[in-house]
Amino acid sequence: MTTKPDTSAAKDDSTAPLRLDALARRRALLSGLGKGGAALAAAVPIRSLAGSTVLTCMNGTKRVNATVSGCTSAVHSFLTGGGVVTRPADGKTVACWAKKTSWPCSTSVTYSSCLGVNPYGGGKSTLLCDVLINNGGVYGTECPHWAAAYLNGMAWSYQSGKGTYPYPHVDSGGYKGVQSWCKDAANGAQALLLFKMCETQSS
Repeated sequence: MTTKPDTSAAKDDSTAPLRLDALARRRALLSGLGKGGAALAAAVPIRSLAGSTVLTCMNGTKRVNATVSGCTSAVHSFLTGGGVVTRPADGKTVACWAKKTSWPCSTSVTYSSCLGVNPYGGGKSTLLCDVLINNGGVYGTECPHWAAAYLNGMAWSYQSGKGTYPYPHVDSGGYKGVQSWCKDAANGAQALLLFKMCETQSS
């Protein structure tokens, strides 16, 4: 008489539900590191993050990921351990760029040629420097910060190895640039929030 082999010990558990703590970590990682994240892809397993660098910034009193999708969520403790290095994301303020005579591009460029849209209250020929100088004036309060973000991305993009600004000025190396974020109707406000947080250098 033959008996049916016992296969219970060899049961494939690849579809077994994750433990609650593992599931919480995975959800935190996926929600905190969105497309265009400073140095990490959202699908990277947590154990492979060692040796990575993550840019962070301050949202009030809370340290957050310097990504558009993660700038309202606190940096989770597992990211700061196990060999993961955090670096503060920063860039120059609107006022700093307004008084600087040396830019990473010509000081006579127009706002629309840099950001792809006309500034509030201005036209196609409005200069980027005029928008910066008139912060809070005829061009409103948002356009000057977009102008500063563009220059910060050009000067210190982390992706280009120049510094600690989270995004380049234009799309580059698979990362969405400041110009595209400015034209993004759905996520532009969140992106601008991040860029304002990164304005830490006043000189």
